[in-house]
Amino acid sequence: MSNPYPEIADALTDELEDCPFCGREPDRLWNANADDPEDEASWVVTCGYCGADGPPADTHAGAVKAWNERA
Repeated sequence: MSNPYPEIADALTDELEDCPFCGREPDRLWNANADDPEDEASWVVTCGYCGADGPPADTHAGAVKAWNERA
């Protein structure tokens, strides 16, 4: 599934820290609930190299923050 908001992801990608598992730059910021319009948004950062997902958040900025702050 491609990111439906690439311009938002591009703007926030500069703020993302590298993946703590593989050391590469994460490449996807997406709404995990995009297929179900009745659900609240659940934004997630994903590393396309190793598949690691960050914690879900209600906003794009929240997903970036959660990715950067996880242990």
